[in-house]
Amino acid sequence: KQLFTNKIGMSNSRTFHYIPQSNATLYAEADDPEFMEDTIMKIEELGSNVLVLTAVNATTGQVVVTETITCSADFHSRVRTVQRFDSFGELYGIIICKEKKVLDIETGALTPFP
Repeated sequence: KQLFTNKIGMSNSRTFHYIPQSNATLYAEADDPEFMEDTIMKIEELGSNVLVLTAVNATTGQVVVTETITCSADFHSRVRTVQRFDSFGELYGIIICKEKKVLDIETGALTPFP
């Protein structure tokens, strides 16, 4: 589940469903068909700490998103780099995020997703 917030501050969440295809490869579908309209999303595991996500426009064959997720050795943090492209394949955005798990001090469990 991911929470998205747009430019005017409205938030919504999307749930992704992952479909295994082979060892270290799966495809993703979203519960919001408009979000991934005409898009094929593939995720590949490269080694034990790196995932590469590629989203392709099914009509044009153009890559619209590439994302690399690199996890720390203890899996308590990760770095995500995202490159977004328009429908013609032109780069129009880059996002770099450093994320860290937030654990409940008393239970050691992950804090709930907002």
